[in-house]
Amino acid sequence: MDENELIGSELIPYEAEFKDIQVITENKEIYNYLRPHEAKMLIEATGTPRDHLLFNIFWQSGGRISEILSLRPMDITDAGIQMVTLKQRKNLKRRKPSGTWVDRPEPVVTKKTVRRNIPIKPELSTEVMTYAYKAPLQPGERFFPITPRRVQQILDGLGKKCNITYKKLHPHLFRHGFAVNFINHGGSLDRLKKILGHNHIQTTMMYLQLTDSDLKRDIDRMVF
Repeated sequence: MDENELIGSELIPYEAEFKDIQVITENKEIYNYLRPHEAKMLIEATGTPRDHLLFNIFWQSGGRISEILSLRPMDITDAGIQMVTLKQRKNLKRRKPSGTWVDRPEPVVTKKTVRRNIPIKPELSTEVMTYAYKAPLQPGERFFPITPRRVQQILDGLGKKCNITYKKLHPHLFRHGFAVNFINHGGSLDRLKKILGHNHIQTTMMYLQLTDSDLKRDIDRMVF
């Protein structure tokens, strides 16, 4: 069949099949995701149980920094870790009949709390509960009462300690690395979308580009 396909009784351009697929804007930042050996080095280089747990959760959950820093013992369930995200939407503008935009005198602000359970390995679950018991932490007390800036400072120090100076480290690289690792081990996009808390599958699809680069790198290492 040529560039057109016969569907039913109509001749429909082949491109029409893809008309509803959103074009994904290239995000060069995600190409700096952490590989498993890099994440392992960083986690093993931590000097305290708190920091070890913090970056272990980053690596094994794919959570956002805001979600992980807000974790409490009461968020740990039999099914895993319950991530809580507070999403805020502001409707600051409205469209005139003429098509131009004008500011609203009183912005409409809506907030929505989104919860999702992320299954974790038994070893990480044990580490979480052990830390909460030894700290000790109350059910509503945060595991990590530190700021994102402090997390970045700790990560910068770990990067220097591990000689990972060839890329700019930041906590979100753990999230990207988790996603790529999930796909490389056979995980589906639908399940990854649910784990990461994405609203649209197109956002999750960007990680397919990264797995392609992994495949090329693996082929380049082969000896024929």
